[in-house]
Amino acid sequence: MITGHWSLSTYCFHAYNYSGMLQKLWCCQGILVPIRTSVRRIGHGMKKNTIRNNNKKSNKPTPEQIEEMTSADMELKHYMHGRKNRERLDSVTPSILKERARHQSRLVSFATGNNMDEESSANEYEDASVEDDDFTDKETSEGSVTTNSVQVKTDIRREMLALSELGFGKSKQRLSGVYKDLAYWTDQRKTGTAAGGFAQFQGSAVHAPWPAFRHLLPELAFTGHSNSGKSTLVNAMIGVRPNSQGGLAKAHERAGWTDEVFFYALGKRPPVLTLADLPGYGHAVASTSDIRRWKVLSRSYLSQRVILSRCFVLVDSTRGLCRDDHQMLRFLSKYRVSWQVLLTKGDLLPLDQLAACRLLTAHELSTTYFADSVVKAPEVGVISCNTGAGVQALWRSMSDIARADSRGPPGHDEESTAVREHKLANRMRNQLRA
Repeated sequence: MITGHWSLSTYCFHAYNYSGMLQKLWCCQGILVPIRTSVRRIGHGMKKNTIRNNNKKSNKPTPEQIEEMTSADMELKHYMHGRKNRERLDSVTPSILKERARHQSRLVSFATGNNMDEESSANEYEDASVEDDDFTDKETSEGSVTTNSVQVKTDIRREMLALSELGFGKSKQRLSGVYKDLAYWTDQRKTGTAAGGFAQFQGSAVHAPWPAFRHLLPELAFTGHSNSGKSTLVNAMIGVRPNSQGGLAKAHERAGWTDEVFFYALGKRPPVLTLADLPGYGHAVASTSDIRRWKVLSRSYLSQRVILSRCFVLVDSTRGLCRDDHQMLRFLSKYRVSWQVLLTKGDLLPLDQLAACRLLTAHELSTTYFADSVVKAPEVGVISCNTGAGVQALWRSMSDIARADSRGPPGHDEESTAVREHKLANRMRNQLRA
């Protein structure tokens, strides 16, 4: 206890515990003066490894990034589409911003009825085009839309009406009934929403052989560019809103956060399907070897998984289809994996531009991958995890896909509540036994 007259020693003193950690500064009048924040700034009382990890995870850009961002590309920050305060500088590159700028210019031109000419359409992604090391085909160029302006405006109005029914364009607020209160378990989430309603973490894998769970349900995979919203969409399928602590999938604003294949069983009991969250491709805050390893991991899973029913390729609606997306689509087509494109972050675009993006993406997919096929291109889906628009419609579509590729146990009818496994579940079990 400190006694005496009013002096500096009577106003403040500090003490250390057994571990040497600096505690809190107390005044003799009983006023608590916290100094933990100031101490952390100089790293006092912290282990060196902790300081190193904190610097590694810091969102502060490097001098090279600052110089790169403050050059001629500084005006491209406008094309962060309102995300400049929520998007890490190390997770976006000037080339990505240029792609967003070109994509938005194309959407505005198309939405106003001024079709882009064929030359500009074909050269739109010329800067980022390189040959894929796994394929011999040349890079894909976007097809030009040659319809007249009256037909374009009619199509855009039709798409805007369809998007409005999904909940787009009404407001930036979350739709009611999509995300609700949760009941927590260690590895399970139960919600009252139609988007899943129940989920359980099954496990993860970093290489083959891929895990075989108790019930070999139809599997649906999410792949796409880094930071396209894959893990966030997994939580949305469960019924967990973005930036919530209750999600099973660990979403992060840093590009390249998911580094394994994570499996989740979705659906009210009995479970309906298994959802696989794959690592992203393209730019990531990681080493070149890690990015290459994630690419091999994802493609190995997609080409070898027997019970995979469909792969959803997530595309940022503010960026559009890029070179890496075309490489993935060509890979899936080569191995005859059913795929479908989903436009994410639909709340960041005005309704007319979002409708134009959906029309242009569908046209590009049809002319590139289904031009000589009698099979029509799958419908381009649009979602917004932030507002919940399109989430429940996507869940209904995923449930229909899983039910079409599954069957119940012998002796059970179609309306039975028994678990419906994938049609090739027995084949997969035989392969594992062999």
